[in-house]
Order: sequence, then C-alpha cells, then structure tokens
Amino acid sequence: MIKKIYIKNFATIDFLEVGFCENLNVLSGETGAGKSIIIESLNFLFGKTKGEGVIRTGEKEGSVSAVFDALSRKIKANLAQIFEENGINFEEDEDIIVKRVITVNGKSKYFINNEPVNKTAAERLEGSLVNIFGQNDKRFLISNDSQLAFLDEFAENIKLLSDIKGIYNDISRLESEKEKVKKKIGDISRIKTLNAYIIDDVEKLEIKSENDDIILQEELKRLENINSIKEYISASINLIDNEEYGILKNLTPLVSNLLKLADVDSNFKKTEEFKNAESAKILIEDILLFLEKYADFEFDEQRLSEIRLKIDRIISAENKYSVSGPKELIDLYNKAKIELESVANLEERVEELENNINGLKDGFLGAADVLHKRRVDSASVLEKKIEAELSSLGIKPVFKIELNKLDFKEGFSETGLDECKFMFSANPGEDPKPLSMVASGGELSRLSLCMLKIVNVKRGSSSFIFDEVDSGIGGDVANFVGEALKNISDVNQVILVTHLAQVASFAGRHLFVYKEVINGKTYTKIRELSPEERVNEIARMLSGYAKSEAATAHAKEILKRRGFIV
Repeated sequence: MIKKIYIKNFATIDFLEVGFCENLNVLSGETGAGKSIIIESLNFLFGKTKGEGVIRTGEKEGSVSAVFDALSRKIKANLAQIFEENGINFEEDEDIIVKRVITVNGKSKYFINNEPVNKTAAERLEGSLVNIFGQNDKRFLISNDSQLAFLDEFAENIKLLSDIKGIYNDISRLESEKEKVKKKIGDISRIKTLNAYIIDDVEKLEIKSENDDIILQEELKRLENINSIKEYISASINLIDNEEYGILKNLTPLVSNLLKLADVDSNFKKTEEFKNAESAKILIEDILLFLEKYADFEFDEQRLSEIRLKIDRIISAENKYSVSGPKELIDLYNKAKIELESVANLEERVEELENNINGLKDGFLGAADVLHKRRVDSASVLEKKIEAELSSLGIKPVFKIELNKLDFKEGFSETGLDECKFMFSANPGEDPKPLSMVASGGELSRLSLCMLKIVNVKRGSSSFIFDEVDSGIGGDVANFVGEALKNISDVNQVILVTHLAQVASFAGRHLFVYKEVINGKTYTKIRELSPEERVNEIARMLSGYAKSEAATAHAKEILKRRGFIV
C-alpha cells in the first residue's frame, strides 16, 4: 500500500506531503482544484509520462517520491526479483521508497530506496505496487482485445502468453525478412537475365587475360604481313651468309687477322675491342641460326580468319555492354557471376526461412491449442463469478464469454488464435448480446469494478488508484459502486478521486483538494477533513452548497448509515 506521497515543485504544488490509510481513501474538491494531482504524480513517478512542463514556474527541478509498504507475499516475491536484478538490498519488513527527479532540461533520474535505477526498473515496480485507472478506463470492457486480456489475467496465462508472443515475434520477424528477400529477388530479376547474357557472351569469347586484345592484334598483324616477314628474313639471311658479300664472309678473315695480331701483341689481346670482335662473330652466327629456324613456318589462313572473327566479337561485346577492352569485359563477367550467385543464395535463404517459419508455426499452433483450452475452462468459472458479483450489486444478469478459435491465416496474433466477446444482458429473459451494444454507463461501472475485484484476489496488487471511475452514474448505482469500492479496499488499498457524495461517504480517510493564491501565485493544497469538515464537504457534493441545512442533514444521515459518528 501507499503510505505517503511527497510532491515538490510539481505543477501548482510547491511542497505537499499526503498520507493514506490502508483501505478506502477519497479525494474530493471543487472543479478545477486539481483533484487528479495524485494520479498525475504517480503516473509521473513510474515513468508513464515524460514530465514535460510539470516543473513549477521559476524552479530548476521537480520531484515525486512515494513510500510503500508491501504486505502480500506475492508482491514481496516480485519486488525481491526486481531489487536483486538492480543490485539493491531488500529486507521484507522495510518500506519501499520510489523517487523520480526531473530538471528543467527534461532529464529524469529514478531512485529505489535511494539507489539510482533506470526507468525500466521503476516501470516494473508499478505493476506490483499500484494499478492506476483513469476516468475512461471502465471503457476497456468495450474492446474485444481488452476482454481477452482480462480473461487471460484471470486465467493466469501470463507465462503461456509470453511464450506465444515470443513465437509470434520470431515468425513475424522471419516473415518480414522473407518478404524483403523475395522483393530483392524480384527487383533483380531483370538484372538476373542480363547477367546470364553477359556470362554466356564472355564465356564464348574465351578471353584468357585482360591483354587478349593486344595479343590478338599482334598475331593478326603477323599473319596479315606474312609475305613481308618472309622477305625480310630471307634478305637478312642473305646479308649475313651470302658467299660473295655476306657479313660472315668478310667477318671471318677479320677475326683471323685480329687473332694473329693478338699473338704478336699481348697488349692488343687484352683490349675489349679484340674480345668484341670474337663476340660479334658468334652473335652474327646465332642471329643466322635463329632466322633460319624462324623462317620455318607456313601461312595459316584458317587461323587468320579465326583471329579476325574473335576480334570482331570482342569489339561487338564491348559495344553491346558499353565497356572498353577485355579487362572491363572480364570485370563485368565477374560481377555478373557474383550477382547470379547472390540470387541463388537469396533463393536458398527464402527456402530456409520458409522451413524455419513452418517449424515455428507448429510450435505456435500447439501453444495456441493449450491456451484456448485454458481460456475455455477459465471462461466458465469467470462467468459464474461475475454473475454472482453483479447480483450482489443489484443486477440479475446473464453474462457469457464467447470464444471463437480462428485458423492460423485469419487469427495469427501475439495473443494466439482466439476471438473473445463478453455477452451481457441485465434483463431476465433477454438473450445476452455483445457488451459494447447493451451495457449502460452505470452497468459498465459496476461490471468493471466487479471484474477488478475478482482479478484483484488473484493478482495480489498493493493499491488501486481510480480517477473518477464513478463518472456518469448516480442514485442507487452510486451507492452500489461505493460499496463495491469499499469491498475492494477491505482486501487492497483504494485511492479514489470522486465527485459523488454517496461514494465519498464510504471512505476511511477523506482528503480535500483546494487551491490558494498567495502573492499572485497559485498553490494546490490537500488536507484531511475533520468529521465536521467532512459533513460540510459531503453536503457540498450533494447540493453544491455546503451551508444548506437540508444537504447537511442528508450528509449526516449518509455518514451515519456508513457507520461514522457525526
């Protein structure tokens, strides 16, 4: 339960300390007095609001802190786990202090028992310590999704739902990836065809290196000039080896004379010129031998045609694919092969994803079957409990829960495959119809409180906070709602903002919210009412005027019926 709340520099509050009793606490006041300040501060404390603009004008920071007493064993177990995960020592008999501080630049800090924690830790604490319901939260019963969530909470399907949600997220993630991969395959289908042509064309060219065009052009030039080549070789051989004027004919006597000179002149024998003369003769003989061998070839007209055709095909491919030279053709070919291989890899990935999805789908269907059976079993129990609670509030209802299990394609969701409808009739003999179609505001208020009361017994939550959950009702219905809230507060603390005197009269502690203007500044204040002040406030709530004798007498009568001495 909430023992105290401390609010500092928050909205129109400079500093406020509010204490609560362990059962039903009521906050009332004039319209515009700021009765919802407790709800707003708690939403801020647990990170449900960003806190923009909440700091009191002229201040540098604002803060909200609350002191809790965790009474139930279930709450203590939940808290112990959160404390352990955040490295905070926790003694079961000690109070829990939660605090949030926000600065003018919008930065927030969270603390649990004076230890700094992250926002997530504070958010997790909320589920164990408080349950906050706003003015329109009774409308949650209208939504089929909310009805299903309520049934699951009653059935304690949290673990199973977590498992199903995990599988759902895995399937959704894989389906999303599969669609992206398939789209990518579709996007490159044109490129795939083009790449196939590129690979086929380049492979037919049998290009062996990026210099193939140079090599082919050189061979083409040789074959096209074969007659000239033979003439040049023949003329060269003749110049070297002609018996009349060949180089060797004259070079041989020259070398012979130089040898004789070397025999008689040792200095000449040592010169480079003598050695070069001998080398020159050897080189010329080698050149002659090479030319004689090189001249031994025949003209290959077929080869000439092949080379011309291959060069034409290379040039044609270069023009076709807008590249220059065999190197760029080879680069284009390699790129095309990589892209084609990537398409094949993508297609394999699609198949792999489909296999994984099918495996997860089997697990999802199995878990959904178990969840459906648990829901069916719990629905029959919940129907009886709600009818019994409503009967105690003056309604003789028919309440049924319709569960419709859909096939995978239609019903696949993070909550399984079930559709849920709450069916209701407040009139005996009338068939129940969807709750959203037939329930009045008063019936929704009573029904929501009954359901909260039922779930609360299983949940073991510490405190319920209601912001005018009784709006839109009056008369006997208001009495029934007040009694229901009182019954809930016998198990768990209730803090309620209300405008109804009938509801407020059930409170164990009645707090009055009001505003004061001091030196031109507005301040929101809260004080606990004395017995006399409470009579006046109940009278004001009844008639709008606290000093009405009739209203005052009526207020005293109501409070006496509730067992209060006035």
